[in-house]
Amino acid sequence: MSQTGDDRGPATAAFEPEPDAPAAPTAAPRAASGAPTAATGGEGGIGALLASVQFRRLWLGQIFSQLADKFYIVLMVFLIAQYWVTDNPANPALVDAAAAIRIDLETRAQVITLMATGIYVANTIPAILLGTVAGVWADRWPKRKVMVASNALRSGLLLLAPLCLLPGPVWLGLSWGYWALVGMTFLESVLTQFFAPAEQAMLPLLVPSGQLLAANSVYQATSMAATIVGFAVGDPVLRLLQKGLAQVGIPGGEFVLLPLCYGLAAVAIAGIALEEPVRIPRAISVWEEIGEGVQVLRERRSVRAAMIQLVLLYSLLAALYVLAISLAATIETLGPTGFGILLAASGVGLALGAGPDHDPGGHPRGPTGQGVRPAEQPDQHRPQPAAGAGRGGGEPLRPAAGALGPGGDRRTNRPARTTLAALLAFPIECGWRSVAQIAWLGKKSPFCGNVIYGLSTTESLRRRGHAVHFIHFDTPAAPLGAPLGRAEGGSPQAVAVRAGGGELEPEVTLSYLVKSQVYTIPSPGAQRELRESLERIRPDLVHASLTLSPLDFRLPDLCQQLGLPLVATFHPAFDASLRNLSAGTQQLTYQLYAPSLARFDRVIVFSELQAELLERLGVRRERLAVIPNGVDTDLWSPAPRAPGPVLSDLRRRYAGRRVFLFMGRITTEKNLEALLKAWRLVRPAGCVLLIVGDGPLRASLQNPGEPDVEWWGFEASLERRIALLQLAEVFLLPSLVEGLSLALLEAMAAGTACVATDAGADGEVLEGGAGIVISTQGVTTQLRTLLPVLREQPVLTAELGRRARARAIERYTLTRNIDALEQLYTDLIRSPVVA
Repeated sequence: MSQTGDDRGPATAAFEPEPDAPAAPTAAPRAASGAPTAATGGEGGIGALLASVQFRRLWLGQIFSQLADKFYIVLMVFLIAQYWVTDNPANPALVDAAAAIRIDLETRAQVITLMATGIYVANTIPAILLGTVAGVWADRWPKRKVMVASNALRSGLLLLAPLCLLPGPVWLGLSWGYWALVGMTFLESVLTQFFAPAEQAMLPLLVPSGQLLAANSVYQATSMAATIVGFAVGDPVLRLLQKGLAQVGIPGGEFVLLPLCYGLAAVAIAGIALEEPVRIPRAISVWEEIGEGVQVLRERRSVRAAMIQLVLLYSLLAALYVLAISLAATIETLGPTGFGILLAASGVGLALGAGPDHDPGGHPRGPTGQGVRPAEQPDQHRPQPAAGAGRGGGEPLRPAAGALGPGGDRRTNRPARTTLAALLAFPIECGWRSVAQIAWLGKKSPFCGNVIYGLSTTESLRRRGHAVHFIHFDTPAAPLGAPLGRAEGGSPQAVAVRAGGGELEPEVTLSYLVKSQVYTIPSPGAQRELRESLERIRPDLVHASLTLSPLDFRLPDLCQQLGLPLVATFHPAFDASLRNLSAGTQQLTYQLYAPSLARFDRVIVFSELQAELLERLGVRRERLAVIPNGVDTDLWSPAPRAPGPVLSDLRRRYAGRRVFLFMGRITTEKNLEALLKAWRLVRPAGCVLLIVGDGPLRASLQNPGEPDVEWWGFEASLERRIALLQLAEVFLLPSLVEGLSLALLEAMAAGTACVATDAGADGEVLEGGAGIVISTQGVTTQLRTLLPVLREQPVLTAELGRRARARAIERYTLTRNIDALEQLYTDLIRSPVVA
């Protein structure tokens, strides 16, 4: 029953000045999804990965480029030793300059070490000063072009190196050619800063997310191998080229190697067939985006700790480079230029020493160093099924493959990791994020907030490299006597679908009897289909965006039997004060679900009010995670100065009229009846009320004879929905119950002034001046007062729109939402679940 305005409640709005909100943090630059050319399946094996021609080209480019990086260091020391340091320690000018900084130059090795240190410093400064900026720019530019240009420019730059041997002026006792090499090293390092992030961001564009873990492992293994091989063979190869080409009358053969390697890298990468999607220009500057990264370091201790570890690691490596020259000089068979052998040997020792890591009790350690339960030890947190408790009565239960492997972890379904494997996966597990295999159970139709949540979240997770398998009800139940939603071979139907217009991802469809926006009734065989799908996918965890289905209540038992962590997102709207009939109905839903939710490992809710409600109903607080909805604030943004054709067409259509907008389902809980009653009482001159959406109450509420009320209907086009919000001056949401309205967050991100009731979490979203909050009681009366004010005060609506946008960026970005979700996944996968 809709509120009609009999109960009066005051409208509240705070208009005190509020400082501009900072941009929300981002974990890392996002790689746009591109059309893949690798295998389309979700298998993550290295064999399937190397079957991709495009990945092999990228890999070949990486091999040549990283070998060239190591050869470069060896070449610089080689040139210093061959051309600028004689058997005498140094000339007096250099000795005096070194003495000024309290460095003794008594031997040839000390002079070489000092000059090589200058090269190392020039190589390191760009990484410190430009690494972050270059990474942001590389994320905004086409990845392949950045990589090709970087290698081509480095190749051309090294072609100029022989000029440094020409005679010329001397400064601080050293030839101009040495200082030219220092400058060349600086420029080479600048170009490398653009190449490296573009190379890593290229992987998700070429590789299906199911193979991304293998791709990152190959990437890291290649990097380690390049360190070993490059330093080991650098000096011998340079000498061989120098002598070999000299015998045929070509001097300077040592200068051929690096331009050749960088050039081959550019050619290999240029051959990659990839059409990168057009990146939507960000509304923030490069420096603001860097500020977002700094904010991540402040807020996420794990990321901050990883960055500190990386800084310490690279500092130690730089010191090792310098010490290796002095140490090699003391070895008669090596000499200073043979320092690469020592660095290569250290890399070999690191690889050979990477055996299984055990705790004192003999149990293999997981990635976090905590003991992993051996296979024969029962899981203390998940009850184990009795023998014979399988699907067919007498058939033993089959755990997910890999769940009981030797030395494995039943909770994570992954074998115990060796130190080497942990090193190979370092950027994944210790850097910006942890890659996970996620089985997502949700909705793709009919259109509703749950659908938007599921699609936007899974697409964002895929963009960050996670393998997401979307399981949903999309197969009507077969007639009696026919298999229920089965493909050939008796397995659930699995198809390949495009994720965000890019790479192919597996999708599993389950059979159903009835499906609507609110609830789903699965077919009798749906649970069996789900179980077999999970056994085949072997995920790290299951995330259920609950569809108000009887299958929701079976998920805890099913996942406990399979040893899978289980996360739920609980969507039903609510009004904690129970001020109306709709709120009472939703309360019954919460009471019905609470006992089952108490058995999930984590339950995601959108606000503290929702968490408090579930806690009162018996769900333990440590199982609840408050992660508000988020929207892409780059996509949902205020109207640009140069509007596109859709927005321009809408502006012409509504020229001379101010647009008030409702967007949502036309149902009882949305309370559109109260809004229409207030509008019809006021009839604000020069304004039009757009009602975008559809639902069961439309026929009874619609009056065709109203020129200032336009029933738009359901709008499927994302571009047009964005344009409608950019066009609207005021967004109105008179709901009786809510969770956390995505439509409200989208309107805020678009810079539209917002008026909403305090139902659910919507009041929290707008509190403090980000919008106008009204009570769910007396909606008609309050809107009747507010509509003329909003009509007469365009300055007020503009300010409210600005504050709404700032609030969305501050608290409700999709980036922040996914950051929190990734952290939750990491905690569940690595740590024991709550008992």
